Amino acid sequence: MLRVRASALGILLVTSLAACGGQLPSPATTNGPRPALTASPPVAAPNLGNAGADVGNGLAAVAVVAPPETTAPVDVAPAVSTVAPPVAIERTTVTSTSMSTNAATARDAAITTSATAAATTQTSKAQAVTTAVRNVTGTSSARTTAVNLPVRASLGPLEFISQTLNNCGPASVAEVLNYWGIYRTQGQVQAILRADGNPGGMVPYGVPSYMHSLGMDVVIGVGGTDEEIKALVAAGFPVIVNQWVSPENHYGHFRPIEAYDDARGGFVSSDPYLGPDHFISYADFDEIWNTNSRRFIVIYPPSRQAAVQATLAASGWDKATTYQADLTKQEQRQTPHTSVANAAFRNSDYRQGYGALNLAWDELQLGQFDAARASLKTAASGHANPVVVNWIAQLLP
Repeated sequence: MLRVRASALGILLVTSLAACGGQLPSPATTNGPRPALTASPPVAAPNLGNAGADVGNGLAAVAVVAPPETTAPVDVAPAVSTVAPPVAIERTTVTSTSMSTNAATARDAAITTSATAAATTQTSKAQAVTTAVRNVTGTSSARTTAVNLPVRASLGPLEFISQTLNNCGPASVAEVLNYWGIYRTQGQVQAILRADGNPGGMVPYGVPSYMHSLGMDVVIGVGGTDEEIKALVAAGFPVIVNQWVSPENHYGHFRPIEAYDDARGGFVSSDPYLGPDHFISYADFDEIWNTNSRRFIVIYPPSRQAAVQATLAASGWDKATTYQADLTKQEQRQTPHTSVANAAFRNSDYRQGYGALNLAWDELQLGQFDAARASLKTAASGHANPVVVNWIAQLLP
């Protein structure tokens, strides 16, 4: 997450979805070893006169990344997930290994998950969960759902990958792909998902096409809740969330969630920056997630699509409602600020071009294809990176 201060103009450029940019300061607290932030491969320094990829709640610069790694992928069966007591989730993994000479390297992992009670005195209880969902105007609306979840669940540990400089997004994606038995290095993922040359990190718009090329599917959601993350983990799906690093460290960050524990009161992440088995309390999790539309990414085999959709529906997430709220927020963000410096920057062609990318993405998710095409034209005329424009354009029918 790149933070640049231009004191003369009083302008603060902060990356949000393009995470993790810049040299991160030492975190206040960590659970596990803090990986080195040495770029490998090296990333070129940003051109500050050409900064401004607005992909979330902030800005990201544009530069050139080094060539991709050439490490050959290794395919193995996905790891078996476990659930801590008192409620066990049994997982049976079946991996198809039949291949032809023209077969894709990615394989669908057919996974059947069934939840059973460990004992009659320790069965999970159906809970009425009322969750505050932060909408685009800064107020909260109540979402009430009836979900039947274990008090704790774990998929891991996921195979921990220590991120290179600003590479939390590709490292998180690589960890989740490894879980499903598709082995890629973070450098190989970076070569695809940071092909826009953004030195501040990864934007999510290239994830769908990349996952499809690997024979996988993906949901990129906004307006998520803790209960939805819990439900997905309990059903066997790791979830990548886009947040700050911590309440004290306000840099955008991607991290995969592999477990939760109601008794401890928090989530567990195989965090590419803060280390494996990183614990985040529910209170801190919500605070650092509210900063970026509560975005989440679920990567899964196509054979598990029905399970993902059923899990999200049961936990109360609705794509149309959440994306309409986010679209309203993106439209409001195009309104000039009162500050002279901010208004001049926000009204520039470059800034408006990247704001239009956000509009195009939300319109695409809502099926507003003509509007999305118009927003992409605005983005292109506003000097948005053509790679990112194409990521969204190629998803249009």
